[in-house]
Amino acid sequence: MKAHIHVITDSDFPQQLLKIGDGIFPSPNLSENCDILLDELLGQIVHNLDNLIDAVYPDIKKLHEKDFHWLCSRAIVSPRNDTVNEINNMILQKVSGQIKIYGYAVGLGRN
Repeated sequence: MKAHIHVITDSDFPQQLLKIGDGIFPSPNLSENCDILLDELLGQIVHNLDNLIDAVYPDIKKLHEKDFHWLCSRAIVSPRNDTVNEINNMILQKVSGQIKIYGYAVGLGRN
């Protein structure tokens, strides 16, 4: 699991991610344990979701003191909805405040 917490100024970064997804970057570079070794410029290694959240959203407990741009400039992306839900729930547990659930309408009826 990696957290990319650097300011993205390298236009090659998205291309590097696509190459990783296609299995062509980096060239086969395996450790003794068959771990794939990635360039440190791609991000910081974290070992669990809690560390990932803390790396991407440092000091999330004080979210109410942050400018909305702070939150908008960060994201954790996952290919699976169940993982997204788990991450969202973990983040919500770290944020103080009252929970409010908003309803939604599936469709609008005509009068």
